[in-house]
Amino acid sequence: MTHLHLDCSSGIAGDMVLGALVDAGGDFTALEAALKTLPVSGWHLERHRVERAGITATRIEVILEREEHGHRHLPEIEGHIAHSALAPRAKERAVACFRRLAQAEAGVHRILAEKVHFHEVGAVDAIIDICGAMHLVTSLGVETASAGAVNVGGGTVKCAHGLMPVPAPATAELLRGVPVHGEGQPGELATPTGAAILRTLATEYGRQPPMRVEAIGHGAGSRDFAERPNIVRAMLGQLAESGGRLPVESRRLLMVSCEIDDMTPELIAPVIEAGLAAGALDVHLGPVTMKKGRPGVRLAALVAPEQRDAVIESLFRRTSTFGVRVEEVERLALRRRMESVETPWGRVGVKVGLWGEEAIQASPEFEDCRRLAESSGVPLARVYSAAQGAAQALLGRGQP
Repeated sequence: MTHLHLDCSSGIAGDMVLGALVDAGGDFTALEAALKTLPVSGWHLERHRVERAGITATRIEVILEREEHGHRHLPEIEGHIAHSALAPRAKERAVACFRRLAQAEAGVHRILAEKVHFHEVGAVDAIIDICGAMHLVTSLGVETASAGAVNVGGGTVKCAHGLMPVPAPATAELLRGVPVHGEGQPGELATPTGAAILRTLATEYGRQPPMRVEAIGHGAGSRDFAERPNIVRAMLGQLAESGGRLPVESRRLLMVSCEIDDMTPELIAPVIEAGLAAGALDVHLGPVTMKKGRPGVRLAALVAPEQRDAVIESLFRRTSTFGVRVEEVERLALRRRMESVETPWGRVGVKVGLWGEEAIQASPEFEDCRRLAESSGVPLARVYSAAQGAAQALLGRGQP
Protein backbone atom coordinates (compact mmCIF):
# COMPACT_ATOMS: atom_id res chain seq x y z
CA MET A 1 0.00 0.00 0.00
CA THR A 2 1.58 3.25 -1.16
CA HIS A 3 1.63 6.47 0.86
CA LEU A 4 1.95 9.91 -0.75
CA HIS A 5 3.43 12.92 1.02
CA LEU A 6 3.13 16.34 -0.65
CA ASP A 7 5.57 19.13 0.12
CA CYS A 8 3.62 22.36 -0.44
CA SER A 9 6.26 24.85 0.74
CA SER A 10 5.78 26.80 -2.51
CA GLY A 11 2.01 26.34 -2.65
CA ILE A 12 -0.11 23.88 -4.58
CA ALA A 13 -2.01 23.94 -7.87
CA GLY A 14 -3.56 21.26 -10.03
CA ASP A 15 -0.92 21.39 -12.77
CA MET A 16 1.86 21.19 -10.16
CA VAL A 17 0.34 18.02 -8.68
CA LEU A 18 0.09 16.48 -12.17
CA GLY A 19 3.73 17.30 -12.87
CA ALA A 20 4.93 15.91 -9.54
CA LEU A 21 3.07 12.61 -9.97
CA VAL A 22 4.28 12.15 -13.54
CA ASP A 23 7.82 13.02 -12.42
CA ALA A 24 7.51 10.39 -9.66
CA GLY A 25 6.72 7.64 -12.17
CA GLY A 26 3.19 8.22 -13.42
CA ASP A 27 2.63 7.14 -17.03
CA PHE A 28 2.07 10.32 -19.09
CA THR A 29 0.80 8.48 -22.19
CA ALA A 30 -1.72 6.46 -20.18
CA LEU A 31 -2.75 9.66 -18.37
CA GLU A 32 -3.61 11.46 -21.59
CA ALA A 33 -5.39 8.39 -22.99
CA ALA A 34 -7.54 8.09 -19.86
CA LEU A 35 -8.41 11.79 -19.88
CA LYS A 36 -9.41 11.67 -23.56
CA THR A 37 -12.34 9.42 -22.55
CA LEU A 38 -13.92 12.38 -20.74
CA PRO A 39 -16.70 13.97 -22.85
CA VAL A 40 -14.74 17.23 -22.85
CA SER A 41 -13.01 18.31 -26.05
CA GLY A 42 -10.80 21.14 -27.24
CA TRP A 43 -7.63 20.46 -25.24
CA HIS A 44 -4.37 18.52 -25.22
CA LEU A 45 -1.54 17.99 -22.75
CA GLU A 46 2.08 19.08 -23.09
CA ARG A 47 4.97 17.89 -20.94
CA HIS A 48 8.19 19.86 -20.43
CA ARG A 49 11.37 19.51 -18.38
CA VAL A 50 12.02 22.85 -16.71
CA GLU A 51 14.24 24.28 -14.00
CA ARG A 52 12.91 26.13 -10.97
CA ALA A 53 15.56 27.79 -8.75
CA GLY A 54 18.10 25.10 -9.64
CA ILE A 55 15.76 22.09 -9.35
CA THR A 56 14.75 20.17 -12.46
CA ALA A 57 11.03 19.47 -12.52
CA THR A 58 8.20 18.31 -14.80
CA ARG A 59 5.76 20.90 -16.08
CA ILE A 60 2.37 19.67 -17.34
CA GLU A 61 0.26 22.15 -19.28
CA VAL A 62 -3.35 21.84 -20.40
CA ILE A 63 -3.43 23.58 -23.78
CA LEU A 64 -6.92 24.82 -24.71
CA GLU A 65 -7.55 24.67 -28.45
CA ARG A 66 -10.46 27.08 -28.23
CA GLU A 67 -11.73 29.57 -25.70
CA GLU A 68 -14.38 28.23 -23.35
CA HIS A 69 -17.54 30.21 -22.58
CA GLY A 70 -20.34 29.76 -20.07
CA HIS A 71 -20.49 28.14 -16.66
CA ARG A 72 -20.63 24.58 -15.39
CA HIS A 73 -22.62 23.12 -12.51
CA LEU A 74 -21.69 20.22 -10.26
CA PRO A 75 -24.20 17.71 -11.77
CA GLU A 76 -22.82 18.38 -15.27
CA ILE A 77 -19.23 17.80 -14.14
CA GLU A 78 -20.22 14.65 -12.26
CA GLY A 79 -21.89 13.42 -15.46
CA HIS A 80 -18.67 13.98 -17.43
CA ILE A 81 -16.73 11.92 -14.89
CA ALA A 82 -19.32 9.14 -14.79
CA HIS A 83 -19.25 8.72 -18.58
CA SER A 84 -15.45 8.50 -18.77
CA ALA A 85 -13.34 5.34 -18.74
CA LEU A 86 -11.44 6.35 -15.60
CA ALA A 87 -11.01 3.61 -12.99
CA PRO A 88 -13.85 3.47 -10.44
CA ARG A 89 -11.56 4.61 -7.62
CA ALA A 90 -10.33 7.55 -9.71
CA LYS A 91 -13.93 8.52 -10.52
CA GLU A 92 -14.87 8.36 -6.85
CA ARG A 93 -11.97 10.61 -5.87
CA ALA A 94 -12.61 13.09 -8.69
CA VAL A 95 -16.30 13.43 -7.79
CA ALA A 96 -15.40 13.89 -4.12
CA CYS A 97 -12.92 16.61 -5.11
CA PHE A 98 -15.47 18.57 -7.14
CA ARG A 99 -18.03 18.22 -4.37
CA ARG A 100 -15.53 19.79 -1.98
CA LEU A 101 -15.08 22.66 -4.41
CA ALA A 102 -18.84 23.09 -4.72
CA GLN A 103 -19.34 23.04 -0.96
CA ALA A 104 -16.58 25.61 -0.47
CA GLU A 105 -18.06 27.95 -3.09
CA ALA A 106 -21.55 27.37 -1.68
CA GLY A 107 -20.33 28.32 1.78
CA VAL A 108 -18.78 31.54 0.48
CA HIS A 109 -21.87 32.57 -1.50
CA ARG A 110 -24.47 30.99 0.86
CA ILE A 111 -26.21 28.93 -1.79
CA LEU A 112 -26.77 25.20 -2.42
CA ALA A 113 -23.76 23.30 -3.77
CA GLU A 114 -25.80 22.17 -6.82
CA LYS A 115 -26.48 25.82 -7.69
CA VAL A 116 -22.83 26.88 -7.72
CA HIS A 117 -21.69 28.39 -11.02
CA PHE A 118 -18.13 27.14 -11.42
CA HIS A 119 -15.86 29.73 -13.01
CA GLU A 120 -12.12 28.99 -12.91
CA VAL A 121 -12.64 25.68 -11.12
CA GLY A 122 -15.19 24.49 -13.70
CA ALA A 123 -13.03 25.23 -16.73
CA VAL A 124 -11.66 22.46 -18.90
CA ASP A 125 -8.15 22.74 -17.47
CA ALA A 126 -9.43 22.27 -13.90
CA ILE A 127 -11.46 19.20 -14.93
CA ILE A 128 -8.34 17.77 -16.54
CA ASP A 129 -6.16 18.66 -13.55
CA ILE A 130 -8.50 17.03 -11.02
CA CYS A 131 -9.37 13.94 -13.04
CA GLY A 132 -5.72 13.60 -14.07
CA ALA A 133 -4.47 13.79 -10.48
CA MET A 134 -6.99 11.17 -9.34
CA HIS A 135 -6.08 8.90 -12.26
CA LEU A 136 -2.39 9.15 -11.39
CA VAL A 137 -2.71 8.50 -7.64
CA THR A 138 -4.97 5.54 -8.39
CA SER A 139 -2.63 4.08 -11.02
CA LEU A 140 0.34 4.56 -8.66
CA GLY A 141 -1.48 2.60 -5.95
CA VAL A 142 -1.76 5.49 -3.51
CA GLU A 143 -4.12 4.68 -0.64
CA THR A 144 -3.05 7.17 2.04
CA ALA A 145 -1.66 10.69 1.82
CA SER A 146 -0.29 13.48 3.97
CA ALA A 147 0.98 17.00 3.33
CA GLY A 148 3.19 19.63 4.85
CA ALA A 149 2.06 23.14 5.75
CA VAL A 150 0.75 24.97 2.69
CA ASN A 151 2.30 28.24 1.52
CA VAL A 152 -0.70 30.26 0.36
CA GLY A 153 1.19 33.41 -0.71
CA GLY A 154 -0.17 36.88 -0.02
CA GLY A 155 -1.53 40.09 -1.49
CA THR A 156 -4.51 39.93 -3.86
CA VAL A 157 -5.59 37.91 -6.88
CA LYS A 158 -8.00 38.76 -9.71
CA CYS A 159 -10.72 36.18 -10.30
CA ALA A 160 -14.21 35.96 -11.80
CA HIS A 161 -15.74 37.78 -8.81
CA GLY A 162 -13.21 40.61 -8.89
CA LEU A 163 -10.10 41.41 -6.84
CA MET A 164 -9.84 39.03 -3.88
CA PRO A 165 -7.42 38.69 -0.96
CA VAL A 166 -4.99 35.78 -0.98
CA PRO A 167 -5.88 33.09 -0.22
CA ALA A 168 -9.09 33.48 -2.24
CA PRO A 169 -12.27 32.82 -0.18
CA ALA A 170 -12.89 29.35 -1.63
CA THR A 171 -9.24 28.38 -1.10
CA ALA A 172 -9.36 29.61 2.49
CA GLU A 173 -12.51 27.58 3.10
CA LEU A 174 -10.95 24.45 1.59
CA LEU A 175 -7.84 24.85 3.75
CA ARG A 176 -9.79 25.32 6.98
CA GLY A 177 -8.02 23.26 9.64
CA VAL A 178 -4.87 22.78 7.52
CA PRO A 179 -1.60 24.42 8.69
CA VAL A 180 -0.86 27.31 6.30
CA HIS A 181 1.59 30.20 6.05
CA GLY A 182 2.40 33.01 3.62
CA GLU A 183 6.00 33.47 2.53
CA GLY A 184 7.94 34.82 -0.42
CA GLN A 185 6.75 36.91 -3.35
CA PRO A 186 3.16 38.25 -3.10
CA GLY A 187 0.62 36.40 -5.21
CA GLU A 188 -1.61 33.34 -5.18
CA LEU A 189 0.45 30.21 -4.48
CA ALA A 190 -2.42 27.89 -3.49
CA THR A 191 -5.33 27.67 -5.94
CA PRO A 192 -8.83 26.33 -5.24
CA THR A 193 -8.17 23.36 -7.52
CA GLY A 194 -4.91 22.52 -5.77
CA ALA A 195 -6.49 22.94 -2.33
CA ALA A 196 -9.41 20.67 -3.26
CA ILE A 197 -7.05 17.95 -4.52
CA LEU A 198 -5.04 18.22 -1.31
CA ARG A 199 -8.09 17.96 0.96
CA THR A 200 -9.50 15.02 -1.00
CA LEU A 201 -6.29 13.00 -0.73
CA ALA A 202 -4.56 14.00 2.52
CA THR A 203 -5.71 13.04 6.00
CA GLU A 204 -2.63 14.28 7.92
CA TYR A 205 -0.87 17.64 7.80
CA GLY A 206 2.42 18.85 9.19
CA ARG A 207 5.66 16.92 9.41
CA GLN A 208 6.28 14.07 7.01
CA PRO A 209 5.37 10.75 8.67
CA PRO A 210 8.03 8.03 9.05
CA MET A 211 8.10 6.27 5.68
CA ARG A 212 10.37 4.35 3.34
CA VAL A 213 10.59 6.65 0.30
CA GLU A 214 10.63 4.80 -3.03
CA ALA A 215 10.03 7.61 -5.55
CA ILE A 216 10.29 11.40 -5.61
CA GLY A 217 8.75 13.77 -8.14
CA HIS A 218 8.88 17.54 -8.65
CA GLY A 219 5.97 19.32 -10.36
CA ALA A 220 6.61 22.87 -11.60
CA GLY A 221 4.27 25.83 -11.56
CA SER A 222 4.14 28.39 -14.36
CA ARG A 223 6.17 31.05 -12.53
CA ASP A 224 9.89 30.97 -11.72
CA PHE A 225 10.84 32.65 -8.45
CA ALA A 226 14.38 33.73 -7.62
CA GLU A 227 14.12 33.05 -3.90
CA ARG A 228 12.50 29.58 -3.93
CA PRO A 229 11.73 26.72 -6.36
CA ASN A 230 8.10 27.02 -7.50
CA ILE A 231 7.38 23.30 -7.22
CA VAL A 232 5.28 20.70 -5.44
CA ARG A 233 7.35 17.71 -4.31
CA ALA A 234 5.68 14.30 -4.17
CA MET A 235 7.25 11.51 -2.13
CA LEU A 236 5.91 7.97 -2.60
CA GLY A 237 6.65 4.98 -0.40
CA GLN A 238 5.59 2.81 2.50
CA LEU A 239 4.60 4.08 5.93
CA ALA A 240 6.92 2.87 8.67
CA GLU A 241 4.07 2.08 11.11
CA SER A 242 2.56 -0.74 9.06
CA GLY A 243 5.61 -1.31 6.89
CA GLY A 244 3.34 -1.78 3.88
CA ARG A 245 2.43 -5.25 5.15
CA LEU A 246 -1.25 -4.66 5.85
CA PRO A 247 -3.66 -3.59 3.06
CA VAL A 248 -5.40 -1.05 5.29
CA GLU A 249 -5.38 2.71 5.76
CA SER A 250 -2.99 3.90 8.46
CA ARG A 251 -3.57 7.26 10.09
CA ARG A 252 -1.91 8.95 13.04
CA LEU A 253 -4.54 10.41 15.39
CA LEU A 254 -4.74 11.80 18.91
CA MET A 255 -6.62 10.40 21.89
CA VAL A 256 -7.78 13.22 24.15
CA SER A 257 -9.10 11.99 27.50
CA CYS A 258 -10.04 12.98 31.04
CA GLU A 259 -11.64 11.41 34.12
CA ILE A 260 -14.69 12.89 35.85
CA ASP A 261 -16.32 11.98 39.18
CA ASP A 262 -18.44 15.04 39.98
CA MET A 263 -20.91 15.35 37.10
CA THR A 264 -24.32 13.69 36.79
CA PRO A 265 -25.12 11.47 33.78
CA GLU A 266 -27.57 14.10 32.50
CA LEU A 267 -24.73 16.64 32.26
CA ILE A 268 -22.15 14.25 30.80
CA ALA A 269 -24.27 12.92 27.92
CA PRO A 270 -24.35 16.25 25.99
CA VAL A 271 -20.54 16.40 26.19
CA ILE A 272 -20.38 13.55 23.66
CA GLU A 273 -22.48 15.47 21.13
CA ALA A 274 -20.44 18.63 21.71
CA GLY A 275 -17.17 16.76 21.15
CA LEU A 276 -18.42 15.34 17.85
CA ALA A 277 -19.60 18.80 16.81
CA ALA A 278 -16.12 20.16 17.58
CA GLY A 279 -14.62 17.70 15.10
CA ALA A 280 -13.86 14.53 17.09
CA LEU A 281 -14.02 11.35 15.02
CA ASP A 282 -15.38 9.38 17.96
CA VAL A 283 -16.22 10.05 21.63
CA HIS A 284 -16.91 7.38 24.21
CA LEU A 285 -17.36 6.90 27.95
CA GLY A 286 -16.07 4.15 30.23
CA PRO A 287 -16.29 3.46 33.97
CA VAL A 288 -13.23 4.11 36.16
CA THR A 289 -12.48 4.05 39.88
CA MET A 290 -10.85 7.29 40.95
CA LYS A 291 -9.02 8.41 44.08
CA LYS A 292 -10.72 7.78 47.43
CA GLY A 293 -12.60 4.92 45.76
CA ARG A 294 -15.00 7.22 43.94
CA PRO A 295 -16.74 5.80 40.86
CA GLY A 296 -16.28 8.00 37.80
CA VAL A 297 -16.17 7.98 34.02
CA ARG A 298 -13.35 8.24 31.54
CA LEU A 299 -14.24 10.47 28.60
CA ALA A 300 -12.07 9.81 25.53
CA ALA A 301 -12.18 11.50 22.13
CA LEU A 302 -10.40 10.28 18.97
CA VAL A 303 -9.23 13.40 17.18
CA ALA A 304 -7.38 14.37 14.00
CA PRO A 305 -4.40 16.63 14.82
CA GLU A 306 -5.98 19.66 13.14
CA GLN A 307 -9.10 19.38 15.38
CA ARG A 308 -7.11 18.94 18.62
CA ASP A 309 -7.54 22.45 20.04
CA ALA A 310 -11.27 22.70 19.28
CA VAL A 311 -12.01 19.40 21.02
CA ILE A 312 -9.85 20.26 24.04
CA GLU A 313 -11.63 23.60 24.42
CA SER A 314 -14.98 21.82 24.23
CA LEU A 315 -13.96 19.47 27.07
CA PHE A 316 -12.74 22.27 29.31
CA ARG A 317 -15.86 24.35 28.71
CA ARG A 318 -18.42 21.55 29.11
CA THR A 319 -16.96 19.35 31.84
CA SER A 320 -15.62 19.88 35.34
CA THR A 321 -12.14 18.59 34.48
CA PHE A 322 -9.04 20.69 35.23
CA GLY A 323 -6.79 18.72 32.87
CA VAL A 324 -6.78 16.43 29.83
CA ARG A 325 -4.30 13.89 28.45
CA VAL A 326 -3.23 13.84 24.81
CA GLU A 327 -1.70 10.65 23.36
CA GLU A 328 -0.69 9.90 19.77
CA VAL A 329 -2.24 6.69 18.41
CA GLU A 330 -2.20 4.87 15.11
CA ARG A 331 -5.54 3.86 13.62
CA LEU A 332 -5.62 1.05 11.09
CA ALA A 333 -8.89 0.98 9.16
CA LEU A 334 -10.34 -0.95 6.28
CA ARG A 335 -10.62 1.08 3.09
CA ARG A 336 -14.28 1.75 2.46
CA ARG A 337 -16.62 2.31 -0.44
CA MET A 338 -20.35 2.80 -0.70
CA GLU A 339 -22.68 0.40 -2.51
CA SER A 340 -26.48 0.20 -2.36
CA VAL A 341 -28.94 -2.70 -2.11
CA GLU A 342 -32.64 -3.05 -2.85
CA THR A 343 -35.18 -3.93 -0.15
CA PRO A 344 -38.97 -4.33 -0.51
CA TRP A 345 -39.32 -0.78 0.83
CA GLY A 346 -36.58 1.00 -1.12
CA ARG A 347 -32.82 1.25 -1.58
CA VAL A 348 -30.37 1.29 1.33
CA GLY A 349 -26.77 2.41 1.28
CA VAL A 350 -24.19 -0.16 2.35
CA LYS A 351 -20.72 0.58 3.70
CA VAL A 352 -18.31 -2.03 2.31
CA GLY A 353 -14.96 -2.69 4.01
CA LEU A 354 -12.06 -3.78 1.80
CA TRP A 355 -9.04 -5.88 2.75
CA GLY A 356 -6.93 -4.86 -0.20
CA GLU A 357 -9.35 -5.50 -3.06
CA GLU A 358 -11.40 -8.13 -1.19
CA ALA A 359 -14.72 -7.07 0.32
CA ILE A 360 -14.86 -8.60 3.81
CA GLN A 361 -17.37 -6.38 5.66
CA ALA A 362 -20.74 -4.95 4.62
CA SER A 363 -22.92 -2.85 6.91
CA PRO A 364 -26.27 -1.20 6.01
CA GLU A 365 -26.64 2.52 6.70
CA PHE A 366 -28.84 2.68 9.78
CA GLU A 367 -30.38 6.08 8.95
CA ASP A 368 -31.50 4.80 5.52
CA CYS A 369 -33.22 1.86 7.23
CA ARG A 370 -34.88 4.11 9.77
CA ARG A 371 -36.14 6.46 7.04
CA LEU A 372 -37.69 3.56 5.10
CA ALA A 373 -39.23 2.12 8.26
CA GLU A 374 -40.84 5.44 9.15
CA SER A 375 -42.18 6.05 5.64
CA SER A 376 -43.57 2.52 5.19
CA GLY A 377 -44.81 1.81 8.72
CA VAL A 378 -42.75 -1.41 8.81
CA PRO A 379 -40.79 -2.21 12.02
CA LEU A 380 -37.22 -0.94 11.84
CA ALA A 381 -35.81 -4.36 12.80
CA ARG A 382 -37.50 -5.92 9.76
CA VAL A 383 -36.13 -3.33 7.35
CA TYR A 384 -32.65 -3.59 8.83
CA SER A 385 -32.71 -7.39 8.67
CA ALA A 386 -33.65 -7.30 4.97
CA ALA A 387 -30.92 -4.76 4.23
CA GLN A 388 -28.37 -6.77 6.18
CA GLY A 389 -29.21 -9.93 4.21
CA ALA A 390 -28.82 -8.06 0.92
CA ALA A 391 -25.55 -6.55 2.13
CA GLN A 392 -24.13 -9.97 2.97
CA ALA A 393 -25.09 -11.13 -0.52
CA LEU A 394 -22.69 -8.48 -1.87
CA LEU A 395 -19.85 -10.32 -0.14
CA GLY A 396 -21.04 -13.63 -1.52
CA ARG A 397 -20.89 -12.24 -5.07
CA GLY A 398 -17.36 -11.00 -4.44
CA GLN A 399 -18.18 -7.36 -5.10
CA PRO A 400 -15.00 -5.21 -4.90
